[in-house]
Amino acid sequence: MKDNPYFNFPLHFLLKSNLDKGHFDNIISYSIMKFIESLPEMKSEELIKKCLYCLNLNSDVLTKETIKVLEDIEDEDIEISCVLEDMFLFDNDGKYQHLYEKEVIDYIKMRPHILEILRTSEQGINYTFAQHALTFKGGTLKNTIEQYERLKNDNHQFEKKYGIDAHVSIKSNLLFAVRDGKFPVDEFRFLSAIKTIIGKRKYNHSTIKGVVLRACGAKNKNVYNRLATSQIHKLFNQYSKRYPFNKMMDSLIRKKLITKLSDTRGFFVSTGLNANDLKDRIIKNRAKYNAPLDEIKDAKIALENALK
Repeated sequence: MKDNPYFNFPLHFLLKSNLDKGHFDNIISYSIMKFIESLPEMKSEELIKKCLYCLNLNSDVLTKETIKVLEDIEDEDIEISCVLEDMFLFDNDGKYQHLYEKEVIDYIKMRPHILEILRTSEQGINYTFAQHALTFKGGTLKNTIEQYERLKNDNHQFEKKYGIDAHVSIKSNLLFAVRDGKFPVDEFRFLSAIKTIIGKRKYNHSTIKGVVLRACGAKNKNVYNRLATSQIHKLFNQYSKRYPFNKMMDSLIRKKLITKLSDTRGFFVSTGLNANDLKDRIIKNRAKYNAPLDEIKDAKIALENALK
């Protein structure tokens, strides 16, 4: 499991003027549920094991129907009842042991109606897994689903009008930090913007207005013109000026969140390469596509000056 898993959400969630704690909670819930939806359906054997394990722990992720059907097994078959009582043991190292596991699994697999009921708990079990995988604690599945549905509906309406949005992929701990006031909101906006510009590449080229537009939550000028509020317009005008923009970029560079190298048309930016590696990638890429030699030479000079 990665130490710093990533949350993913549509860029237009940042079009909201007031990015307060409540809105970030909604974004977090949206990201959690999208992660859960991306998980493959559990195989029958895995589902049975996890339901029995959660039953033993008195976990609240199981539905009432699941708990009842598992408890009813004890009433309908005394042999299985004994197995259930003996299953939930831990070895000397505290590791969970499945005793008589095969017998219980075979018993339930032969009864499709029980498996169908256990499926009602799959989302809750996956929520518990998501807490571990995405390194968060607290919250409930019910509240997470309610918050998710709000943004899911907003995203559906957005996509009907403007098509699929650019998506932000950001470390989960950073999203929690900005929600809790431990990371500046505007810096989060600009880092998110840069993430969408780079996408799955190692780096990309952009301009001041290109980054600021996305920092406002708009994937293009059309979305910005139609949906930006007066506060978002102020944000755009503020950071479209070179000094405040460069100050913002410098802050992200100092925190080692981005690398930026300027050229005559704008700048190259990366979130995963250092300055020297970024320079080498740019030069090799231009040579690969047979750029004129004078252009390659100019690029080398510009990038070397930027590194001084």
